[in-house]
Amino acid sequence: MKILTVDDRKDDLYLLNKMLEGGGHEVIPAANGREALSALEKAVPDLVISDILMPEMDGYQLLKEVKSKEELKDIPFVFYTATYTSKKDEDFAYSLGASRFIVKPQGPDEFIALVDKTVKDQKNGILASSESVFEGEEVYLKEYNKRLIEKLEDTVTQLEEARSELKGSWDFLDTIISSIDDGILVIDESGKVELANKKGRELESVVLKKVIPTLESGGRCTFNSEILLGDRCYDPSCFSTNIKGRFMGTTIVLRDVTDRRNVQEELRARIAELEKWQKLTVGREIKMVELKKQVKELESRFEKLGKKKGR
Repeated sequence: MKILTVDDRKDDLYLLNKMLEGGGHEVIPAANGREALSALEKAVPDLVISDILMPEMDGYQLLKEVKSKEELKDIPFVFYTATYTSKKDEDFAYSLGASRFIVKPQGPDEFIALVDKTVKDQKNGILASSESVFEGEEVYLKEYNKRLIEKLEDTVTQLEEARSELKGSWDFLDTIISSIDDGILVIDESGKVELANKKGRELESVVLKKVIPTLESGGRCTFNSEILLGDRCYDPSCFSTNIKGRFMGTTIVLRDVTDRRNVQEELRARIAELEKWQKLTVGREIKMVELKKQVKELESRFEKLGKKKGR
C-alpha cells in the first residue's frame, strides 16, 4: 500500500516511515501540508497519515484541501498527533472528514493494525462519512480558530508551568551552591558566568582575569597556581560540562586552602628550626668529642711529666 506521510519533525517522520515500511508499505514523505499537496499532484496514495501542528500548512488545512478536491476526497485520511489530543480536537478532525484520529505514540504492531483496519473499514463503508460537514468557509474558520486559540492557551499554560518548575529547580540549585563554602562559578562555552554562589561572585573578577584565559577547548583548565584574595588563598579546579558529546561550559570550584596553607608554612618553619638545632647539636657533639680527646692527651702528658719529676 502506498502511503503519504506528513510531519515537520524529522525524527517523528523517520520513525513513522520505518513503522510503515516494516509493515510492508511504501511511503511518500512530506514535511508539511504544502509539500503534501505537491506530492498529491504527482501521485495519488492509498492513504494519508498526517500530523496536525506543522508550519506553512497544518494538518487541519491539509485535510480541508484534500476533501475539497474530487480526485482526492475519498482517500482515507488519518491524523497521528501528539499535540492536538483533546476530544474537541478529535471531533473537529472528524467533522473535516478524517477517517481516524490516533494519538502518539503507538507501538509498531498496534499502529500498523490501526492503519490496515482504517483502510479496510473505509473500503467496506464502516467508517463515518469522510465528507466535511462545513458548507461555508466562515463556519470552518470560526471552528478552526477556536482550535488554534485553545491550543495556544494550552501551550501558554504548559510554558508557564514549565517556567515555574524550572524556576523552582533553579532556586533549589542556587540554595545548594550558596550553602557551600567553596567559591563556585558556572561558565558557558563563550566564557560568560551563568551561575555563581556568593563566594564565587567575590572571586569572579580574579577568575575572569586569570583562570578563564587558560581554558582550553573542551573546558580543560591549565591554570595551576593558587589565587590570593586579601588574607585568603584559593585553589581552583575546573570541570567541563558535555552533553551528548558537545561542550557546554565549565564549572570552576575555588577551594579555600588558607588554613591548610598556613599549617603547611608553619610545618615548614618547624622543620627548618629542627634542622637548625639538629645541626647545632651535631656540632656540639663533635666539639665535645674533640675536647675529651684533648683532655686525655693533656692528662697523658701530665702523667708523663709527673713521672719525670719523681726521678
